[in-house]
Amino acid sequence: MVLKFFKKVDYDNEGIITKKKLYKFYSMKSRSEIGSNDKRKFTFEEFFNYISKE
Repeated sequence: MVLKFFKKVDYDNEGIITKKKLYKFYSMKSRSEIGSNDKRKFTFEEFFNYISKE
């Protein structure tokens, strides 16, 4: 599960996860997959649980 998460965030396969990548992934997910009527921000924990379900 963690590896799957790692692969999603590490989009250029550098083998490291930077804050920039995490943030990019986080904002990408929030924008595209949360309906416009539900604009509340995820806490990081909620976000992590959300993407771990996939």
